[in-house]
Amino acid sequence: LADNQADELKKLADNQADELAVEHAKQAALRSKVEAVESRAQQADELEELANKQAEELYALRAKNARVIGHANMLADKLVAEQAKQSALSSQLEAATKKTNFFKAKLGKANELFRAHQRRHQPSPQPSPQKPGSESDDKSSKMRISFLSVLAKVPH
Repeated sequence: LADNQADELKKLADNQADELAVEHAKQAALRSKVEAVESRAQQADELEELANKQAEELYALRAKNARVIGHANMLADKLVAEQAKQSALSSQLEAATKKTNFFKAKLGKANELFRAHQRRHQPSPQPSPQKPGSESDDKSSKMRISFLSVLAKVPH
C-alpha cells in the first residue's frame, strides 16, 4: 500500500511538475508577447513623435514656400511694371526721335530756303569795312527778319 501511495504521490508530483513546467512555458510565452507588445508600443510612440516632427517641418516648409512664392510674385509684379515703364519710355523715345527727325527736316528745308534767299539778296561781291551800326548791320538784321518770315511760312 505504501508503495502504491508512493507511486501515486510520485505520479502526482510528476504531473504537477509537468503542469508547472507547462505553466512556466506559458508564462514565458506571455512575457515574450508582452515584451513584443511593449516594444511595438514604444516603436509606435517613436513613429508618432517622428511623424509630429515631420509634420512641423512640413508646416515650416510650407510657410517658407508661401513666403518665397509671395516674394517671387512681388518680383514678377515689379518686373511687369518695369517692362511697362520701359515700353512707355521706348514709345516716348520713338515719338521724340520722330519729332527730332521732323524738325531736322524742317530745319534743313529752312536752311535751304535761307541760303537761296541769301543768294538772291546778296550784295555786290566787293567787301567793304563794316562798322557797328553801319548799313551792313541793318542788312544783316533785315536778312534775319526775312529768314524768320520764310521759316514761319514753312508748313508744320
